[in-house]
Amino acid sequence: MSEERVDPDDARLDVAAFDAVSAPAALELVRPLCASPAWMDAMVARRPHGTIDRVLATSDAVVATLSAPQLSLAAANDAQVADARSAVVARVGDDRAAQQLALRDELAAIVRTRLQRTLA
Repeated sequence: MSEERVDPDDARLDVAAFDAVSAPAALELVRPLCASPAWMDAMVARRPHGTIDRVLATSDAVVATLSAPQLSLAAANDAQVADARSAVVARVGDDRAAQQLALRDELAAIVRTRLQRTLA
């Protein structure tokens, strides 16, 4: 039996197809969208989503719960998120709590855009 594969570089996948693929295939699809393993695991585990609006709402909810180490991991492994983190630090200064809140907002926006490009 061949292993099921989903190529995130292919044309957009509809939400129903994302909901229907195996967990390993879904994980491969979301892996390039956010470098937080906690986010990836939650997005796969909370399927079926049903609609793009529910995918986006789930993503926002998961990002809102990411710990400081998970946010750091996302920034360390994604250039766009790292750039956002630098901009956040420049904007809010040394206040760690303000940095985390602002970085969560930035990460949520980045991931939303990526999800909308990936899922129909």
